[in-house]
Amino acid sequence: MYYEVIFLQKHFFIAIPLENDDKQFLQGKTEVLKKELQFNRWTHKEDLHITLAFLGASDKERLKDCMNDLEASVRHYGAFSLQLTNFGTFGKKESPRIFWCAPKAEEKLMALQKEVAEKCRKHGYELDQRPYKPHITMARKYSGESVFSSITIDRANQLLEKPHFLTVNRIVLFETKLDEVPKYHELWSIYL
Repeated sequence: MYYEVIFLQKHFFIAIPLENDDKQFLQGKTEVLKKELQFNRWTHKEDLHITLAFLGASDKERLKDCMNDLEASVRHYGAFSLQLTNFGTFGKKESPRIFWCAPKAEEKLMALQKEVAEKCRKHGYELDQRPYKPHITMARKYSGESVFSSITIDRANQLLEKPHFLTVNRIVLFETKLDEVPKYHELWSIYL
């Protein structure tokens, strides 16, 4: 009984994990960007991912049922590639809360996310209602003394002038452990 209460307080999400070479590529860009951009927290290399659905707290059985259902329905997608296209932000333009890197919103990615979201809703998960914007969170909470500007984004985007393609070959159920580094832990993989 105690274990179930603790389990319910944990947060879970389904995402596309990045391959090691993709993590290395973005880590290299992070090292350059850290010199110019002051954010409170930069994402650990092992925590880089593209979220498909944030589930929040859950019990084991519902997670298991949802993942079994997903496994049966997404295998037909097969592996595919996504090109990283640009950096951007969420939040106030002068003081953003999230700095991200985005892949091109390919039709296959958007269809996969829609299917994942539909299966999650079918199993009772309440998902974000905003339109899906695929991205990789690079940093959180701008803390610079000067106002963040679009010029900064333009300079960051120069780091992506040479095309880089991510490999998408699986989706993963992650558990968040806020007191650990890295803080996202794989619980279940589904290969495409």
